[in-house]
Amino acid sequence: MKTKIYSLRMSQEVRRDLERVARSRKVKVSQVIHTALREWLAQNQKDISNDKEQRRLHAIAARLIGTIHSGKRDNSTRVREIVQAHLAEKHGR
Repeated sequence: MKTKIYSLRMSQEVRRDLERVARSRKVKVSQVIHTALREWLAQNQKDISNDKEQRRLHAIAARLIGTIHSGKRDNSTRVREIVQAHLAEKHGR
């Protein structure tokens, strides 16, 4: 397996805790970091699967939300005018 070296900054407190855990388990500091990262990634993979669920729900919601399709490209600059005209037509104002 090809490895890559990453450099990171940490507080003295975190560094001391990291070294203490490594000594108590009789492993290298890099092994403790690697294990911690693996656990974090495994936990956060669950969040990624929730992203799929969110995309599914957004797709359903998008079908239920009304939109106006006029084919006119300047609608975004004329929102106020368009909405007022739509309301006037709907309510006979």
